[in-house]
Amino acid sequence: MRLVKSTWIADANISAELIKKNYFCHGKRSGFKYQCGDEIYDLETINESINLLMESLKRIQRWNVWETWWIDKHKQELLRIRENVKMFRKKYGKSIDKLIKLIDEIINYIDKFQRYWIEKDISYEIKNLVDSLINGKSKVIVRKTSNSLIVSVRSNHITLTIIKLKRRGLIVELTLNGFNGKTMVIPDIFKRLMSKKEYEGFVKELLKALRGGFAETDEGVDKGKLE
Repeated sequence: MRLVKSTWIADANISAELIKKNYFCHGKRSGFKYQCGDEIYDLETINESINLLMESLKRIQRWNVWETWWIDKHKQELLRIRENVKMFRKKYGKSIDKLIKLIDEIINYIDKFQRYWIEKDISYEIKNLVDSLINGKSKVIVRKTSNSLIVSVRSNHITLTIIKLKRRGLIVELTLNGFNGKTMVIPDIFKRLMSKKEYEGFVKELLKALRGGFAETDEGVDKGKLE
């Protein structure tokens, strides 16, 4: 199912002066999380944090991340990969069945993620987080080291984290607070089941199929070759 994007658009006019009205505080560690500590008065740190917030908000608005179109996109990519991999079933038998089972696990996890997103109304929370920041009504937790500046804003079910490392790009993350990640161990079953020559051919063919699945939505194809 392809979900249609809503017509809601956050205020495109992001004002540094309004962002500055948010409460900027030092990150105080509490277990595995950081909470709002003492207020920050250092203007350099505040201005750096404002710049990071403005850039992250522009990205969030640009990509409409409060919608689930990107979740659907990843699922469709995996379904395409699954179909590409199935072509090798006759040739590689049980090894492909195990790989398909692994892909199905990832697809099921995406479905679980999407259900959580809808049940907790994460879209609404993201919109509120954006509006609150734009209108200077949020608590902004700041952690600064010699190598990095980390800015985060926590809501009920989501946390916006912006990481700026020295001489590197900007990382913007939206994390679901109450949704656990999933660890998968992928054993190299193919190498054990095949001869060296067969294994090398399998990897070459399979990687091409896997890449084709991802590239179908992100890249073009010219005469059967990925652009």
